[in-house]
Amino acid sequence: MPSLDRLIMILDAVSASPHPASAAEVAETTGLSISTVSRLMIEFAEAGLLHRSERDRRYTLGPKIYALSRAAESGLDLESIGRPLLERLRDTFGETVSMHVLRGRQRVCVVEVPSPQPLRRVIPVGTAEPVAGSATGAVLLADTPAEELADLLEDLPAERRDWFRDLVGQASRNGWVIAESGWIPDLTGVSAPILVGKKVRAAVSISGPSSRFDRIRAEACVEALVQVTTEITARVDGSTPAPGALSGQ
Repeated sequence: MPSLDRLIMILDAVSASPHPASAAEVAETTGLSISTVSRLMIEFAEAGLLHRSERDRRYTLGPKIYALSRAAESGLDLESIGRPLLERLRDTFGETVSMHVLRGRQRVCVVEVPSPQPLRRVIPVGTAEPVAGSATGAVLLADTPAEELADLLEDLPAERRDWFRDLVGQASRNGWVIAESGWIPDLTGVSAPILVGKKVRAAVSISGPSSRFDRIRAEACVEALVQVTTEITARVDGSTPAPGALSGQ
């Protein structure tokens, strides 16, 4: 079977899986041998086409897939609309500003405007990280049904699940949220949503080392951050939602 056919079969199987897929599950779905699937999935992960969890060796689509697919985002060019506004936030507060979208169980960076400071948050475009466990993730999941949220919480250590559930609730009620030492220790992030059709389409986040960007400094960014996400929402969706809470919540 040609390599391209096997690539497509494996990527289709991983994409269609309702949870991170194991090599054995992909082999069963595709009809390929487990040895072939295991070898190819490792190669695809090394190339960025798949992401392999070190915890359980299961796979999701990788950052390169998301980076390549950004141009096909149903005609809504969030990057070109949002980048100048994100640059304004970076210039005002001096910290890294980024935009993320939800893909399965991951949040994927689609715009990064890095801080000019030597010690800064670095999150290259295409980076895919677990959605559970950060301010960005809480915003992206703010309108997620309770049953789906409970499933996603399984990706977190048991002692962190109530904390993150509360964080999602804050994002839903307030329209923004701050997290300290979430997915990355000693990092503080503040995030707010971009809404399309009254649904969370993306999240804009300001983040930096907690030694400099603590909760007090993050709170000082909230008003400007919400103004930016409201403006992006208005440009994309043709409406102006009231800042401070997610529509429909």
